[in-house]
Amino acid sequence: MWAIYFDTNPLQASGWPRVSVGLQRAIDLAHFMGIPLFVPEPVEIELEEAWVRDFKEKTASIGSSHKDLGKHTANIVEVGAVPVAPTEAAAREAYRRGASAAKVKTGIESIPTTTRPIRDFVELAARRRRPFNEKGHGFRDSVILSTILGHAPAHDVDHCALVTLDRDFEGTEVQADFEAAGVHLHIYGVNQLVDALNEGLEAANREDVAKEHSSARTTIEGNRADIERALRDRLVVYDFDLRPPVFMGTIRRLERIELGEIKSIRTPFPIPAREERVAVSFDAEVKLHSLGESYNVKLPQRMKVGEEPKAPDPDAPFMVTEQIVVTQTAEVETTAIRSADGGYRDIQVEAAKLKRGFGGLGVGLLGLSLGLDDA
Repeated sequence: MWAIYFDTNPLQASGWPRVSVGLQRAIDLAHFMGIPLFVPEPVEIELEEAWVRDFKEKTASIGSSHKDLGKHTANIVEVGAVPVAPTEAAAREAYRRGASAAKVKTGIESIPTTTRPIRDFVELAARRRRPFNEKGHGFRDSVILSTILGHAPAHDVDHCALVTLDRDFEGTEVQADFEAAGVHLHIYGVNQLVDALNEGLEAANREDVAKEHSSARTTIEGNRADIERALRDRLVVYDFDLRPPVFMGTIRRLERIELGEIKSIRTPFPIPAREERVAVSFDAEVKLHSLGESYNVKLPQRMKVGEEPKAPDPDAPFMVTEQIVVTQTAEVETTAIRSADGGYRDIQVEAAKLKRGFGGLGVGLLGLSLGLDDA
């Protein structure tokens, strides 16, 4: 029997306890195919504490930000009183209610933390055995794997799909532990899981899904101008996203976001039988046009015996302005009305984000897009 287990990072990327379109698509497919969904208790603890930390960081700056706003608008416009944020205890309780409701709605079940002795983890760390790395880091990963490894065989699971962005779960030693327990471990990102589940559908269902994708693509392509305008408003772009490889200068201005090739369209499944507004998501190539200023570096000159190098141009500017175009991949979430005959209309962009690769910042500096938060 197959079962799906969730790690922390894909749920965080979804905005848990909110559920992204991509994650919902995977959940719908799993339910249609009768595959149970689980989240280890250590993942739930990590999700909650990360959410509370973010809440505290964001509320801590409310007072100073309001004061700065007051100075900026003094004698011009009233900004009102400082917003009152919930207490940490109230926010934590609200989060727990939201998480419980999300689990009920998605059918994801909790599984208890492993009871494996602490000594085992100390030995694994000392031996640098995966998922522990060469610095001995990897305790949370090891606890999560042990939790899954204790649950799967006891519930007749022989194929375990772990949804994660963490590469520390990969490796022959981890696979060997699962194989010894009679379980085959498969590592997926959210979109990879959707692709794998789609492959598992019967041919007739795959044909229907392909028709849905084609119909949605027609609507998306017919609304490129509107989608491009929405991306300008909703896509968060940092200066490092705009830097091409080996760019020695400063980004002065983001001038335009151009929508490129539409890829990886995701539509609801099971397919709705009546007209309703549904979630549709897709990956899209986006070209980020910016204005940059870089140093006018003297290029190397080829030298021959007896020749003198060309003298630099004394009138050449120290800094030069240039147009820069960097191609990235964006994940776009939309809603559209799907009619009973299978057509899509009235598409509206709800959210969009760049897929920056593992870790984001370093990848962005190189102007690459490897697919962060494959969620």
